[in-house]
Amino acid sequence: MWLAGMAVNSTSQLFKSLLVTSELIDGQNRGRLASSSLYDICTRVHDCILKSGMDQNPYVANKLMRVYIRCGKVQDARHVFDKLVKKNVFNWTTMIGGYAEHGRPADAIEVYNQMRQEGGRPNEVTYLSILKACACPVGLKWGKEIHAHISHGGFRSDVPVQTALVNMYAKSGSIKDARLVFDEMAERNVITWNVMIGGLAQHGFGQEAFSLFLQMQEEGFVPDSTTYLSILTATACSSAGALGWVKEVHRHAVKAGFDSDMRVCNALVHVYSKSGSVDDARLVFEGMLDRDVISWSAMIGGLAQNGCGHEAFSLFLKMQREGVIPNVTTYCVMYSRGMQ
Repeated sequence: MWLAGMAVNSTSQLFKSLLVTSELIDGQNRGRLASSSLYDICTRVHDCILKSGMDQNPYVANKLMRVYIRCGKVQDARHVFDKLVKKNVFNWTTMIGGYAEHGRPADAIEVYNQMRQEGGRPNEVTYLSILKACACPVGLKWGKEIHAHISHGGFRSDVPVQTALVNMYAKSGSIKDARLVFDEMAERNVITWNVMIGGLAQHGFGQEAFSLFLQMQEEGFVPDSTTYLSILTATACSSAGALGWVKEVHRHAVKAGFDSDMRVCNALVHVYSKSGSVDDARLVFEGMLDRDVISWSAMIGGLAQNGCGHEAFSLFLKMQREGVIPNVTTYCVMYSRGMQ
């Protein structure tokens, strides 16, 4: 292997080794090596860094931390971080982002608070990372504190940060606060609209999500596939009268050419079924040029939930004849009330 025999005192080779290891994970080569192999390479590069005395270089430490995090070894990244005497904003942000990525909000908050106590100045990416960590049911209290810091830190007009705030509030359970932040934004992008629409939909405010869907277009924004996936959720479509606006969203999707998007069609099959219109679900399903196991499972589940058990079972057999292997979800819907 290229790492074997690498001279400890060769700075250029050491950087090359670290960069190659990082690129294997960060770039398009991520799937070429198993995580265990990447971790093995990373630990050997780390040993060389320690022997060379370069472990106190913030740039080198940051690269090493990122590789460890991508290997799932957050504690190893934290070890590198803690040993670093002089940390820059990138080191702090990488560590916070690592905890956010691995679902450890309390640890992310701990590092964020430590950063501020030691005089560090969060940048845009720092706030995006810590808000991601707080975007969970237990993160609302922390998220509100971060919001206050953002307001006093000159990021009130930063669209990505404000969008992350909307997302944080929506995912931590405070859709009212999410809407307040959204309404106060002087500038928005498509991602902002998608996040707000998705938040409303997930909290069961389907009609309000649909109104926002129309408003975004009135203001000149073009919905993308994520917009349709955000609004077409089972929670949004569970309320009375949902079928009417679901059909309107469907009409917009067809007009925009998303009737050939498998994920959008899968969502339509699912929400039509949840809305009680199995005929519309069947029309979408039968019109799909390509289907995956999610498509089949959604249609089978829709038939089962709407009392069409025999048809659901026939479709279950047909999917296998067409070479699609049922998954856990498929079998779960097979044993739903409609199949009994």
